Amino acid sequence: MNLRLSGTRGFTLVEVMIALVVLVFGIYGVLDLYLNAQKQSERNDYKSLAMYVAKGKLEELKAAGYENLASYIRLRQMQRTDQSVSYPESIAFVTQYLPDIYPSTRLFSRIVWQADLALNPQNENIIKMTVTAGWLPTGRNKYSHISELPIGNKIVLIENVAR
Repeated sequence: MNLRLSGTRGFTLVEVMIALVVLVFGIYGVLDLYLNAQKQSERNDYKSLAMYVAKGKLEELKAAGYENLASYIRLRQMQRTDQSVSYPESIAFVTQYLPDIYPSTRLFSRIVWQADLALNPQNENIIKMTVTAGWLPTGRNKYSHISELPIGNKIVLIENVAR
């Protein structure tokens, strides 16, 4: 018994399967674009927040003044033989620099910074300040040193303070 009406055509199983394969590849492509855009957006959030923290730390160091920084450097150099000294000596998680425009606390615990200070060997009236801020890779909430962070996860700002 033939159930098909005369003059009508339907889709064959092969045509349906080809359409499903094309649809799956299309959905996969859109999903991949979405996930990559989401990762890039998160990376840009961290990058701008690290820049904000580094700039804030530079401003704080400049506000401390040349004499305070120079005495701190000389004190640390007497204790060690390094040319530059870290200020502070360990990296701390930064929450005090974060503005209200970053309400998501998941970004707060991942930003770390370190400031290095050095007297200019040619001119002792100039202090070179290097502030490095960075973010921990996603899924890694443990305390980490700046030197352990991947290169792409760091922002380095350098400024001089003069007497």
